[in-house]
Amino acid sequence: MKGESDRMNEYHDMYDRMAKRCLMLSNRAIIQFINGIYEVNHPLDSEVTYNWTEHEDDDLRKTLADTIITIGGVSSYHLEFQMSEDGSITFRILEYGFNHAIKKQKDEAVLEFPEPILICLYEAKAVPAEKTLEIRFGNKGIYHYKVPVIKYLALSQEELHQKNMIILIPFQLLKLRKEIEKERTEENLKLEFPQIVIEK
Repeated sequence: MKGESDRMNEYHDMYDRMAKRCLMLSNRAIIQFINGIYEVNHPLDSEVTYNWTEHEDDDLRKTLADTIITIGGVSSYHLEFQMSEDGSITFRILEYGFNHAIKKQKDEAVLEFPEPILICLYEAKAVPAEKTLEIRFGNKGIYHYKVPVIKYLALSQEELHQKNMIILIPFQLLKLRKEIEKERTEENLKLEFPQIVIEK
């Protein structure tokens, strides 16, 4: 019999595959998506490169499809999907961005990070519009690493259209997440399916 950890990992894997599939529908679709959420204007025939990251995570349930996409061989965008609240997410985004910058470094005097965005796929009412990580350089000063947040489930149809987020439509099902995850007790089954007689 599968335990809670196994079920959560299967749950994570399912949405991870779904997110990656959505992001790879077509180059034109992903460029429209990037243009919409980052408010940029890349030509729709630009080259698209996927930089899938590989990393170990002690809690795989909280992170989905960490993806860095490069458009036109120049501009890189870091998309992070999150299924539940995680206080360390900003640090991990910085870490993945740093690793990407090192890997793609062309000038030893320049380190160029991809532009990050965090997309919350859960009810994120208490989450701020921007996550911030304070980086202290001693006497050299303090830098604030900022990650914009998109609360996907809170967006209206008009906002989804404006941001060209049509490729994430399958995740609209997550609005039913609480109902889907509800424990299937005898009482709940009677409320949901009153026509069913449960025999003991």
